[in-house]
Amino acid sequence: MLLVQVEILSLQEGKGSFKMKVDESHLNGLGTLHGGMTAFLVDYLTTIAVFTKPPHLPGVSIDMSIR
Repeated sequence: MLLVQVEILSLQEGKGSFKMKVDESHLNGLGTLHGGMTAFLVDYLTTIAVFTKPPHLPGVSIDMSIR
């Protein structure tokens, strides 16, 4: 599972710091981080941060743009 590779460095109310080693399976054909991977990480990890604030419910992404 992808998120097993993500390490939580700090998690406080409304914010978090995470790290993950980018490996070859995360890259696109040009050798850079795949945009879909970037979108997934931003969406999922910001949800973790939102969960830390009352009422401890997830947010909902309705529009994302990754370039």
